[in-house]
Amino acid sequence: MIPTKEECRDKNGEYKRKSGGGRKRKEDDRSCFAAMVYVLRTGIIGNALPREKFGGLGTSALHHRFQLWERGGLFERIWVVE
Repeated sequence: MIPTKEECRDKNGEYKRKSGGGRKRKEDDRSCFAAMVYVLRTGIIGNALPREKFGGLGTSALHHRFQLWERGGLFERIWVVE
């Protein structure tokens, strides 16, 4: 059954998202990172990324993942020198 508006809200009246909701990602982290390194090493533009080499990974998905990782500080943690 479709939940009512009241059932979708918590005690404070805020919308609560169903856990596990949404579509699962098609591409894994390793292939995304490999595609990013490929673009950086070869110097190609993002639209020229060979999709068959990276499991059909699209440029918009790659860019979105890059932005998420950048905001999360992943690249700063990778390239820190200790």
